[in-house]
Amino acid sequence: MSDKLWEKIFDVTNGGLDIILNYYPQAKEGRNFKVREERTPSASLKKGVDGVYRVTDFGDDSIARNAIEIAAKEEGRTFRDALVDLAKKLNLLEGKPVYQAEFKTKRITDVEYEFDENGYYFEYNTEVSENELDVLGPFASSEVCKRYRLFSVKFYARKRENDVMEIHSTDYYPIFAFVNKTKDGKEWIKVFQPKSEEKEWRFRYVGGRPNNFIFGLDYIEKKFRELNADDDSLDAEPDDEPRETKLERIIIASGDRDALNLAGSGELVIWLNSESAKIDTILFSKLKAVAKKIINVPDIDKTGRKQGVDLAMEYLEIHTAWLPNYLSKSRDFRGNSKKDFLDFCIMHRHNPFKMKNEVRLLLDNAKTCQFWDIRPTKNGISYEFNNVNAYYFLSLAGFHRMEAPENKNDYIFVRSENHLIYRINYLNVKDFVNSFLEEKQRNLGERVISNSLRNMVYNSNKMSENSLVNLPTVQPDFKDFDENWQLLFFKNQVWRITKNGIVNENIDKLSQNVWTHDLIDEKIEATYNKTLDDRKIFIDEPYFQIFKDKEGNWDITILKKDCDFLNYLINVSRVHWKKEEAALSLESEAAKIEYWQKNKFNIAGTGLTEDEIHEQKLHLINKIFIYGYLMHRYKDPSKPWAAYLMDNELVMDDESHGGTGKSLFSNSPRIFMDTKVLASRNEKLFDNQFLFDGVTRHTDYFLFDDASKYFKVDNLYTTITGDLNINPKNNQPYIIPFSESPKFAISTNYSLRNTEPSTMRRLLVGAFSNWYHHADGSKKGRGPMDDFGRKLFDGWDDEQWNYFFNFAAQSCKFFLSTDEKLSAPDSNVQKRNALAAMGPAFQAWADKYLTDFLNTSLEEEIYIEKESAIEDMKGSVRILNGITPNAFYKKLTSWCIYNDVILDPQEKLTGKDPRIFKWVDGKSVQHYYLLKTKSSEDTDNPPTNSLDDLNF
Repeated sequence: MSDKLWEKIFDVTNGGLDIILNYYPQAKEGRNFKVREERTPSASLKKGVDGVYRVTDFGDDSIARNAIEIAAKEEGRTFRDALVDLAKKLNLLEGKPVYQAEFKTKRITDVEYEFDENGYYFEYNTEVSENELDVLGPFASSEVCKRYRLFSVKFYARKRENDVMEIHSTDYYPIFAFVNKTKDGKEWIKVFQPKSEEKEWRFRYVGGRPNNFIFGLDYIEKKFRELNADDDSLDAEPDDEPRETKLERIIIASGDRDALNLAGSGELVIWLNSESAKIDTILFSKLKAVAKKIINVPDIDKTGRKQGVDLAMEYLEIHTAWLPNYLSKSRDFRGNSKKDFLDFCIMHRHNPFKMKNEVRLLLDNAKTCQFWDIRPTKNGISYEFNNVNAYYFLSLAGFHRMEAPENKNDYIFVRSENHLIYRINYLNVKDFVNSFLEEKQRNLGERVISNSLRNMVYNSNKMSENSLVNLPTVQPDFKDFDENWQLLFFKNQVWRITKNGIVNENIDKLSQNVWTHDLIDEKIEATYNKTLDDRKIFIDEPYFQIFKDKEGNWDITILKKDCDFLNYLINVSRVHWKKEEAALSLESEAAKIEYWQKNKFNIAGTGLTEDEIHEQKLHLINKIFIYGYLMHRYKDPSKPWAAYLMDNELVMDDESHGGTGKSLFSNSPRIFMDTKVLASRNEKLFDNQFLFDGVTRHTDYFLFDDASKYFKVDNLYTTITGDLNINPKNNQPYIIPFSESPKFAISTNYSLRNTEPSTMRRLLVGAFSNWYHHADGSKKGRGPMDDFGRKLFDGWDDEQWNYFFNFAAQSCKFFLSTDEKLSAPDSNVQKRNALAAMGPAFQAWADKYLTDFLNTSLEEEIYIEKESAIEDMKGSVRILNGITPNAFYKKLTSWCIYNDVILDPQEKLTGKDPRIFKWVDGKSVQHYYLLKTKSSEDTDNPPTNSLDDLNF
C-alpha cells in the first residue's frame, strides 16, 4: 500500500474538507464555530498552503488537525486506523488487504540463519519504533517494552519440510514477541500480532505455552524487594502475618496491550498468559502479602464482565475498576465493540491530560465486594455493615430494582443471571446473602468468615425492603426481535429466526434478556404440567416448502408428516372435504375407512379439482403466514394488521356453530409470548373504560376470544394502527407506543359486517373449514382427538413439542421471507361477510325480487331501476322501511357478491359519473346493472346450513 495514501484521501475529499464537514457541518472558513457546548465559539477552519484543511480548537489543546486526525480523534482511533478506515470508505485500497503480514517462501539452502530446536528463527529490530508504540497504545514506551521483554519483530521464519516460510512485519502490520523463560531455563516466545483480523493468528506460541505463567510478577517481586530490602521475596505462606510495608496497589490487566498501557501510566501490573487462565488462591495470597490493594480491570464485553464478576465474588477483597459503558458504543478497526483498557486510553489519547486524569479516576474509584468493615476493639475486632459495598456486591450478584412493568411509578426487585431475569422480593436477597456467607465459611473457614460476622449480618436491618430500595436500577433489554429477526428463549438455548434460517444463538454473547416466566419451557410446565427434556429440543429440518410456481401462484409441499400441529392446520384448511366424501359415495365402508386413514392429513385429496386443491393449499399457506406474523413481534407500520380468525362455512349470521379448531390456533401463541386474552362475547365490550387493563410493554399478544356478531372492528382502528392508550384500574393512564404494543387477533364464529377497505386493510383474515365440528342431532361431531388419538398440547410428548417449536419457528421464517399480505382465499370469506352485511331481511326480499334472474343461465344480465327497486323493498319489508339509498346499494353489493353477480362493472359506466342511466318514458332514470357469472346449479354453496348429512 502506498505511503502516500493520505495524499490520495485529501485529493478526493477537497483537501479533507468533505471529511471535516461530516464531523463538523457547522464549520465555515473565516468564522469561528463550536465543536462542543461552550459560550463562545473557539474552533477555526483554515486551508493551508499545501491545500489541506485543518481545524484548530483553541478551547481544547490548540493543535491544528487535518481531516484524518479529526477522524481519529472523533472516532477514538489511532491515526493509522483512521487513515485505513477512510481509505476503505473512499474505495482507495483497490481490494488490497491492509492488515496483513508479508509472506515470503524460500528454499532452505538460500537462508543463512539457524533455526532453534522448534524450527523457528526470529530477527528483531533494535528498537520499537514510534509507529509500533502507537499501535501498542498511548502509554506504551520503549522502557515499558524492555521491562516486560517485548521485542519488535522484523520477521520470523518457520522451517517446513522442503522450504522456509518467512512472515515479515509491515508499517501497517507490526509483529511483536514476548521472550521469556520457563522455570527450568527454556526459552519460550509469545508472538503477538495485534492487527490480525483473524483471531487465531493474533497470538502464536513457540517453545510451549505455560498457562500458569504470570506476566509482570517478576517485576513486582523486584519492586517489593526494593521496598523491603531485608525481606525475602514472595516466599511467605498464605497464613503468615501480613507485612507492614507493602506496595500501594497491583493492577490485574486483561491483556497484553492493556497491561503495557497500565504500566506506562505508572502502575504495577500483572496479566495472565491466556483467556482460560485464572487467578488462583496461591497467587491471590501472594499478591495480598505484598500489596495494600489489588485492582482488576476487566474487559466490558459479556465474557469480560462475567470473568470480572466471578473474580470479584470469589475474592471479596479484590477491587474492580469497571470501564465506562459508553466505551462499548464505539467500534474498533475490526468492527467490534470497544471493550478494554487500551480502547479507553485511545478514546482519550488526543487530550493527554484528560487521559491521565480519567485513568487515575478509574483506578481510584475501584470497588470491592467485601460488604463489611473490620474495626479493632479492646476485645479484638468488630464488624460494621458497609452499605456502599453491599449494594455493589448485590448488583454484581444480579440484584437490582427496575420499573414495575404494570406501573411505571412503582418498582420491583429483580435478579439477573446471564440473560435470565427473575422477579423476586427482598427476602430472596436476604436469603442469598446468608447462604453466600455460609458457603464462604464452609470453604474458607471460621478464621476468614467468622460467626461474629454472620451474626452482624443476621442482626442488621440492611437487608430490609426499605433499605434495598437503594439497590442500583437496571433496564434489561427485553427486545427479542427487530425488523429482520426473532428470538425464541428456552432454558438452555436460544433460537434466532431470520428469513435465511434458524440457528442456535451463543448464550454467552447474547445481549437480550428474558423473564424466566416467559421461557417457553417454563410456560409449558406451568400450563400443561409438562417438564421438557432439554436434550430433545433441537432445530429440525424444514417441515414444508412454500414457493411460487411458474405462473406466479403460491404453492406448498409438505416435507414432514409427523407434526401434529401442521397436520391439524392441514385439516382445518380442507374446505372441500365434503367433495372428497362425495367421491367415495359408491365405495364400500372398508374402502372409505382405508381412504380416510391413508389421507387423514392430505391437503390434496382424491376427487378434488386442481382449483379446489389449490384453494385448500392457499388456506394452509395463509394460516402458516398468520402464525409467522404473530410469532414475529416486530410491529411494522406498513403491516399494522390484526389477525381475524373466522369460519369458512357459509351459515346465516345468527347461527354460531364453532368447533372448527380456531381456539387451538388462536391460543397457541401464548406458549411463546406474554399474552392477554379477553372474552369478547359481551355486546358492550367496548363500553369498558378499562378494556386494556393489565396490558404492559411486555405484552406481546392480545386476543379478543370468541367475539360476538356485534363486535365492531372499527372500534379498534387506532388500536391496531397506532399507539395503545391504557387506562388501568387504580392507576394512572399511560400510552404504549405502537412499536411496543402487542399484536392483536380476533377469534369469532361470525363474519364481518363491515367489509369496507378501511377495515379490510387492517385485518389479516384466516378462514377455518368445518372439518372439525360439533355433533348436531343425528350428525356425529369430529374433533382433533378423532384424528390424533390424543389431545393437542396436553397429550404431547417431548417429540411432538419439538415438532411444534420447529413449526412455529419455520412459520416465522416464512413470514420474514415475503413482503406480500397473504389473506385467506376470498371465495367463502367474502360470501360469509356479504351474508352478514346484507342481513336475512334484505336477502329474502332480493331473492324474491330477482327470482327470475337467479334462475337464468350463465352470463345473463339485467338492468333494474333504482327507485322502483327501493320502493318495492320498502313496501315489502317493514324493517327496511327507513333504509337510505346508500345503505341499499351496500346491501345490494353484498347480495351480488354472495350470488356471484357483478354489479355495475366499469365498462358499463359512462364518463366521470359513476352511475348508469337509461331512458324510460322520455326520462333519464338511474339503473343498476347486474351480470350473472355462475348459474345456480354450478355453485357449491349450501343454502344456509353448514353440514351435509354425513355419517362419520
